[in-house]
Formats: sequence, structure tokens, C-alpha cells
Amino acid sequence: MRKLLAAIKLDLYHQVRSGILGIYVIITILYIVLIGFLPESIRSYAAFYIIFTDPSVLGFFFIGGIIMLEKQQGVIDYQVITPLSPKMIILSKVISLALVSCISGTAIVIASKTQVNYLIFLICIILTSSFFTLVGAWVAVRCDSINQYFVKVIPMMFVVILPCFAMIKFPYYQLFRIFPSFMAIDAMYTGFFGDFSWWTLLELGGLLVYILLMWSLVEKAFASHVVFKEK
Repeated sequence: MRKLLAAIKLDLYHQVRSGILGIYVIITILYIVLIGFLPESIRSYAAFYIIFTDPSVLGFFFIGGIIMLEKQQGVIDYQVITPLSPKMIILSKVISLALVSCISGTAIVIASKTQVNYLIFLICIILTSSFFTLVGAWVAVRCDSINQYFVKVIPMMFVVILPCFAMIKFPYYQLFRIFPSFMAIDAMYTGFFGDFSWWTLLELGGLLVYILLMWSLVEKAFASHVVFKEK
């Protein structure tokens, strides 16, 4: 546990030092200012969509930037030869970004004066952030440059995010319920505007299954492209 806490502190330190955390703070402030200019009748909806995209879309890009910077600076190579296991290195990055997402999301909710179910809301942020961070990490550890990362991650981002448009409830939208992004946005919608139900529980459970699957893929990619540096 101490090693994990030390790894999380190290990740947060590198995020501050690299300026990534500062960018996150600036973006959060801009979101809050934007919501403040909106009519009160739509602030809750604006906060909902902003908070969903915050840990998902931004998490995609931030984890890529973090890993590519750490690769260039030799931070990951250093971590590999420390007592930290690859699992702990990955977990610390997931937790640190989820923590930042929770703080940012809570600040936006408070600023928008939205009444939410904080239990569902925070669980959704943690699971959504964790899933998209792992997807981004899976791509990033297999790349050698930030340009290569963006070339690979942008098409993947659209593929993963696309099922969210099923929230419009067009014909046969129910088919998209099996996708993790739809599970995440629908469960978060419940945290904002709906009542907790067995379906929400199934969505959170399904999202957790996807996280475990992505964890397995990231762990294998980390071993191949970081620990043993296979191409």
C-alpha cells in the first residue's frame, strides 16, 4: 500500500512538473466560466456532458501525453527497475487521473449548482476515467512518439465515443447498450437526472468488466513494449 501511495504521489508530481495538471486546472476553470454564462435552465445538462467528456476524451489525450513524456525523460525506465511492479505503475496512473477527474467533476457540479446523486456520480467518473485511461495507455505504450500516438488514438477515440450518440434514442439504439461508452454516459445520466435502478447496476458492472479486459491488454502491452522493449 505504501508503494502504491508513493507511486501515485510520484505520478501527480510529474503531472505538475510537466504542466499537464496545470492544463487540466485551466480547462476546468474555463468550463466553470462557460457554465456561468449559460441560462440556469440548461446548466445541469451542460455540466453533464462536460463532465462526461472530461474524464473520457481528455483522459484519452492526457494519458498519452504523460506516458510519451515519461518515455522520453526515462521516468518509466526508472520505475521499471524500482521495486514497483508493472501492475502498480499502471494502477498509480489510473488512480491519479481518476482522482483529478473526480476533483474537476465535483468542482463543475458545485459551480453549476446541480443536484446529483454523488455516489453514482463519483463511481461513474472513477470507472469512466479508468476505462478511457487504460484505452489510452494501451495505445501509448505501443507508440514511439507523440505524433504516432495521435495518429492511432484519434480514430480509436471516435470509434469508442460514437455509441454515446445512442442517447438520442434513434431506432434500435438499445443495441448500443453493450458498448462501454454508452454504459458510462447512461449511468452518469442516472446520477444527474434519474433514479438508481437494477439497469444502472448492470451498466456499472458491465463497465467494470470492460475495465478488467482493458487492464489485461495494457498489462501485456506494458510487458512487451516497456519492460522487454519489443517492437
